[in-house]
Amino acid sequence: MKQIALLAVFSFILSCDEGVVEIAGDVIHPDSATELDTQGDIAAELVDVDQDVEPDVQPDVQPEVQDEVVVDVPEDIPVDVEPQQFEVSIGSDPTGASVSIDELQDVCVTPCTQTLTAATHVFLFVLEGYDMEMVEEEISETNSSVFVTLTETSPDQVEVSIDSDPQGASVSIDGVLDICDTPCIQTVMIGEHTFDFALEGYEPESVTQVVDVENDTVFVTLTELSPPEVEVSIDSDPQGATVAVDGEADACTTPCTQSLTVGQHEFVFTLDGYETATVEEDISDTNNSVFATLVELPPENVEVTIDSEPQGATVSIDGVLDLCTTPCTQTMLIGEHTFDIALDGYEPESVTQVVDLDNDTVFVTLTALPVPEVDVDIDSDPQGASVAIDGEADICVTPCTQSLTEGTHEFVFTLDGYETETVNEDISDTNNSVFATLTELPPQVLVSINSDPQLATVMIDDVPDVCVTPCEHSMSEGLHDFVFTVEPYDPVSMQVDISETNNTVFAVIDTVPTIEVTVVATPPNTTVTIDDTYVDTAPFNVDLKEGLHHFVYTNPGYITQEYDEFIDADNNYFFVTLQAGK
Repeated sequence: MKQIALLAVFSFILSCDEGVVEIAGDVIHPDSATELDTQGDIAAELVDVDQDVEPDVQPDVQPEVQDEVVVDVPEDIPVDVEPQQFEVSIGSDPTGASVSIDELQDVCVTPCTQTLTAATHVFLFVLEGYDMEMVEEEISETNSSVFVTLTETSPDQVEVSIDSDPQGASVSIDGVLDICDTPCIQTVMIGEHTFDFALEGYEPESVTQVVDVENDTVFVTLTELSPPEVEVSIDSDPQGATVAVDGEADACTTPCTQSLTVGQHEFVFTLDGYETATVEEDISDTNNSVFATLVELPPENVEVTIDSEPQGATVSIDGVLDLCTTPCTQTMLIGEHTFDIALDGYEPESVTQVVDLDNDTVFVTLTALPVPEVDVDIDSDPQGASVAIDGEADICVTPCTQSLTEGTHEFVFTLDGYETETVNEDISDTNNSVFATLTELPPQVLVSINSDPQLATVMIDDVPDVCVTPCEHSMSEGLHDFVFTVEPYDPVSMQVDISETNNTVFAVIDTVPTIEVTVVATPPNTTVTIDDTYVDTAPFNVDLKEGLHHFVYTNPGYITQEYDEFIDADNNYFFVTLQAGK
């Protein structure tokens, strides 16, 4: 117990209730020293008797010393204690970051110091070109510094190259169907995305992948669906023929059985002394057998290769028309044969040749037919127009004559003050003249174009970047569409009927400016939607138009909070703390 000595000058009232001393109605805690006004009814001083403290007495007044009163006071008397404060050192790498602490924005710039109470505080570091960094730090006597290493801001979006094997697959991203067909490139936000690939005849594939500037390729190999198979009976007359199925040689020897998928298949039967037989069959559960009757080869046949330059000519042999198209092979008796070869635009060729095992090739070089030319009369109204023919400029000036091959030709007529006229004509002996009636261009008007604010880019009749206000531009009379664009305003569109008396266009670009808004929330990774649109997880910066916006803050395990905020230049920083719960 502490002993308290109370010295009084005048009459006093003393009471002690649970360790509290009352003097003339004033309550004094035992661990404090109080001096009452010496001009009042009572002057007293409360001190610890263990300390050698002289009472503060006016030099001209000698107080009458009363008897000493000793009071025992419990040690656990409640005392009002001011919160402890500490000088906190705040730093970042790199330096120069703006620091917001709790609800206070832009408190200082790193490196700096702040006096803070002993408690948990939220520090937000913001530096242009770096990601915002938010830390929670419990400040105490042993923890009085805060330091963060900032991360350079990475781009928000990345172009992702998407491909598959085989190509042509439809790609859906994050549930948005059929965005493109492989191979393709899509611009997506950096982060995790799900890519779904679909191609008829192949199993669908889904890939979930984090994409960024160093991981910007998505590729899948699709697995072909296995069609149902059918047991197919294969036979021939005579038997013993080797069967190739769909180009795969020696699949089996008749009679035999093969497991094949449902659908069209090609069966090639070969047997010495017999002509090769090819059978195409649509295999199914109800059509599961293939049979070939082989034809015995005549004695001493030879397979002849027939070709021409250029290729694609039709071949007739011994009067049998159009047997094949070069290059091709034909099986025939050894001996003399006549080969007639014909191709449009070339003179026909006929070759009579003995073919045998040592002479089994027929080749001809075709001669191109000369193309007849026609003298073509070319004219226009008005005359004096320059004429380009088949892309070759300035062939002649109307009226004129040109020798041209029969066939279709393009004639382009140009004359100052008139619209360009294009004529396509099929020239022949009976159609050997070309005439164009030119249309006079409407008069041009010099138009003065301006805007408020100026320096707006002007698009006229869907032609971009015609000029920047203020400017002048020549155009024909009539209706024209103007679009004015200048940052940070929305584009302004207008339609003007241009004439000699209406040759001025002026646009007032009046719209709401945008404000950069900072959003901070605890706990970390709180999801924020603004005006029913997901924006990001706090903290982040976002540009919003000046005016009223609706904010919703959500985080699993915490109570969702919603606010309507009016955004302007003076109200652009928001700090929200979510409460635990559901």
